[in-house]
Amino acid sequence: KLFSNRSMCHARMARWPQSHCDASAALHLWPGWTKAQYRLTEALANSGQLKAALVQARKAREGALKGEVGDISGLQARTLGKALRADGKTLKDFDNGFDVEKAPPEQQ
Repeated sequence: KLFSNRSMCHARMARWPQSHCDASAALHLWPGWTKAQYRLTEALANSGQLKAALVQARKAREGALKGEVGDISGLQARTLGKALRADGKTLKDFDNGFDVEKAPPEQQ
């Protein structure tokens, strides 16, 4: 828990590289820990590594307990919003839907 808590402290001070390192260390020690996955997703997203953050958020949701899914989903939605804005897109661009199966691998 030490590394995850320290990751949170770094995040609160917007020290994203340090937050990333500590979240990674926490995951190395406890690979399935959702809170550490959340911290890593947050650090990646705020470091501008949006695609990696979305991949990490998906992993976190897959292993999350029922009570943790809401927090992970919220972070995933915020990260997706950042990624869309960074790409110059809005949700209106997807009014006709988006088929993940037909998307290029980097968008899945």
